[in-house]
Amino acid sequence: MVRVNGYRNFLEEIGFSQSAKFIWGLGLILFLSVAVLNPGVIALDDYSCIISQIVPAQKTSFSNTISQLGIRNPLAVTGLLSLTKLFYELGVQDPIQQIRLVLLIVGGFNFFVFSYFGAQFFKGSHIKWGRELALGIVSFYFMNPLIYTRPMIETLSAPFLFLACFNSFRYWETRNRFCLVRALVFLTISSMLRFQTGVCIGAILILLLLKKDIKGGMLVLVSTLLLFVLSGLFESVLTGRFHGSLKDYVSYNLNHSSSYGTTPFYTFFLLLFALTLPPTLVAHYQKFEWKKKYFKLIPVLLFVGVFVLAHSVVPHKEERFMIPILPLFLIGLVPLISFVFFEQAHPWRRVWFLSANTILLLLTSFNTPQSNTINLVRYLGGKAQIKKVWSIKETLVLYPTAYILNPPTTQVVEPNQLESMASLDCDSVLVVREDYERDLAQLFKPYRRVERFNPGPLEQALVKLNPRQNLRRGSISLYASPSCSF
Repeated sequence: MVRVNGYRNFLEEIGFSQSAKFIWGLGLILFLSVAVLNPGVIALDDYSCIISQIVPAQKTSFSNTISQLGIRNPLAVTGLLSLTKLFYELGVQDPIQQIRLVLLIVGGFNFFVFSYFGAQFFKGSHIKWGRELALGIVSFYFMNPLIYTRPMIETLSAPFLFLACFNSFRYWETRNRFCLVRALVFLTISSMLRFQTGVCIGAILILLLLKKDIKGGMLVLVSTLLLFVLSGLFESVLTGRFHGSLKDYVSYNLNHSSSYGTTPFYTFFLLLFALTLPPTLVAHYQKFEWKKKYFKLIPVLLFVGVFVLAHSVVPHKEERFMIPILPLFLIGLVPLISFVFFEQAHPWRRVWFLSANTILLLLTSFNTPQSNTINLVRYLGGKAQIKKVWSIKETLVLYPTAYILNPPTTQVVEPNQLESMASLDCDSVLVVREDYERDLAQLFKPYRRVERFNPGPLEQALVKLNPRQNLRRGSISLYASPSCSF
């Protein structure tokens, strides 16, 4: 009977209404569909540091993967490699299928954490449709299905940061100190995946100060020291170094962080504001009861505030640095969204947000990032006779060979070298980015264009809006000798 009641209580947190059941089911289908249909790569270093280290599983090894960790903790790659090795042992040999299964597991886990626990932030709250809105925004916010199905370190750390905040929220509600221990365990896992999320321990300390909980503070201190030792021992077992990656990471950033592109202090504040799809929440809030609506959510506000502030004082900023905190940021928006959707007499805000979000959701979810090079590599994987790829200048900034078993070798060639090259044999092809192809059209007359690999509409827009940073995302043409049959 206890098991039956526990099972019912578990399901009730998702199916607390017919609307919630529908939202949750549709959201799960969306996340899993994106995982299966969209094998795209968002960031170059996440391909080189994670994807290429875990697939093809039959050509990777734990020793080689650990030796190439650099400044990263081994938890992410060894965990994901264990999955792909398991898939291979179960008979999954195609690298793209191995990747899809990883995306399914990452996406399914993230969706469960964000939806199941996200709705519980508003259980018994004064927010109109709060739980349904929480379910809806974590399920269908336009960036979520794509980003939270990717094996990026920011994505992998996000659910554990979310769980750390949720357990801090439970402590805030109940003063149950065991919730603090659970919060610290999840925060430790999150920071092993993405070191910077560890700054959110500051939010937990502020909660302790607000509660004036000295015993809780002592428990947090002891637990933090113990978890620091245990996480260090985990790394020591795998690499022989106690927190070696953390030391290397701190050293590297102290010496090199400012050499990357730097932006003003307020960059992330502007980014998060833009992510609300203005002017949706730009409204009058005279009748909004701030204390009543947000008092329960103080842990969420503290986690988001500490995280964003800490990242803002560092000169080097990239948009993806906000990925770990984005689900909590969205949870923090729920009271405002409820107010402007249901309590203000301006339905255009709801229409605008839902319309813009739906369009962006379709564009981001089902357009494969880096599809030009991914489709190129998959094409080459089906042409066993092609052994070598000549790449004009920086055409192949990303060459995702992990997506096939036997990739051709590549060699960069400058335009002046192309003129003096002998004719291509049928075991060699030439690839060129569209901007180079346009400028060097005369050089390609001796060859036949076999295929053209285009980006999706969203990446095409990025190329037009910011060509300096996104030319690598443009179309890529593949040329061969006219005598070749492929």
